Amino acid sequence: MTRAGGAVGFPPAAPEADIRDLAEATAAEVRAGTLDMLVLHLPTPPGSAPHPSAPPGSAPPGSARHPVGIGGGELVGTVFLQPGRGPVVAHRAIVLRLMVRPDL
Repeated sequence: MTRAGGAVGFPPAAPEADIRDLAEATAAEVRAGTLDMLVLHLPTPPGSAPHPSAPPGSAPPGSARHPVGIGGGELVGTVFLQPGRGPVVAHRAIVLRLMVRPDL
């Protein structure tokens, strides 16, 4: 992504190991439920099948957190949210990273 001109927090010449380390740490946080991930897609045109990159949907209530897909068309972005901790703020989150396709 970085090498193709995408702004994901690294300069184009960043070492691949640095990028991989952050990606792996982020994926671990999502799996652990300490970070939420939303995958953003364009709406699916009426009568069309979902885009192959579209995830199956959100996790059932009471289950571990999983990436949630919004829309069913072409991938346009990803959002990482830090969920509120504790009963008073459990309904909100802090946006840590919002990445969208640069041509939008």
